[in-house]
Amino acid sequence: MQYTKIRLDFKYGPKNRFYRVVLIKGNPDLFKLSVELGTAVGAMFGHCFLITCKRRGIHYVMAPFMEEPRDGYKYLRNYHLNDLPDSFDFEYDTGDGWDFSCKRYKKYVEIKSNKNLILLEGAGQGIWEDNIGSLYSYFNNEIDPDFDGEDEEKGIYKPWNVSIDKYSDFDNPLDIDEINDTLNDDFRFNYDEVLSGEKEYIEQNCVCLDDCTEPYNPRLKKAILEAVDEQINALDYVKKIFEKIKKVHGEGKAKESIAAVLITYIFDLETKHINFDDNEYKKRLTNIPLK
Repeated sequence: MQYTKIRLDFKYGPKNRFYRVVLIKGNPDLFKLSVELGTAVGAMFGHCFLITCKRRGIHYVMAPFMEEPRDGYKYLRNYHLNDLPDSFDFEYDTGDGWDFSCKRYKKYVEIKSNKNLILLEGAGQGIWEDNIGSLYSYFNNEIDPDFDGEDEEKGIYKPWNVSIDKYSDFDNPLDIDEINDTLNDDFRFNYDEVLSGEKEYIEQNCVCLDDCTEPYNPRLKKAILEAVDEQINALDYVKKIFEKIKKVHGEGKAKESIAAVLITYIFDLETKHINFDDNEYKKRLTNIPLK
C-alpha cells in the first residue's frame, strides 16, 4: 500500500518537544486527513478543526464555518491530500492555539499494511484538552517538572485526557509500538463519531458547501442584525418568535436565524418587484426550525 509521510510540529513550543511523524494511507479527503492528524496528536474532537494554506489564502473548514464563509473558505470533504502543497497547517480547537506546522514528504512510502494511520516517531504525550495554558506554563519553566499537583490560583491543571503524574511526564518517550497497536482503532472511532456529527449538522442547518468566492462583509452583517433588533423592539410577532427561538438556541442564534429570513425576503421583494407583506414575513419566520 502507498503511504504519504507527514511531519507535524506544534508551532508554539520548543523545537522537537511536541511533534509527530506519521504515514497516511492513500489520498484521503481533508476531513478524514484532519481526523487522522488530530488522532496522532491526541485530540478528543470536542472542538472544530481546519487546514490552512496561508500562502494560497485558503482555509479548508468544517461545515459550521461555511454558514458565514469568508473569501478562501473551502469545505474539507470536497478536497483531498493531493490538493495540498508540501507545507500546510493543521489547527485543532480553532483559535485556542493547538496549531501544527505540517510538512508533506514528496517521496511515497510503500509498505504492506491496510492501516489508515501509522506513527513513525514523535515526542510529547499529546494535546491537553481545554488546558493549553498549563502546557505553555510548563514549556516556559513556570512549573516545577517534579510538581504532581495543581494550582488553581495560577490556573495550572493536569490534562483530563492525558495520564500524567508529575508534569515532566509530558516528555516521557513514546512507546511507538504500543501506540500503533490502538492508533488505527482510535482513528476509526473518532472519524465515525465526528463525521456523523458533521452530517447531522449539515442536514439540520442546510449548509451550502460550495467554495466561497465573495469576501465576507462584517459591516453588512452588523447592519442586518441592527435591523433585526429594531424589528424585535417594534413588531410584537417578531419579538414572540425571537423569544421562542432564543429559549432553544440562545440569543445570538435567534437573531441570526431571523436575519437569514429577512435577507431572503428582501431579496424576493427586489427580484419579484412586490411589496412587503407582514403576513408573508410572519409566515416565513414561523417556519424557522427549532431543532
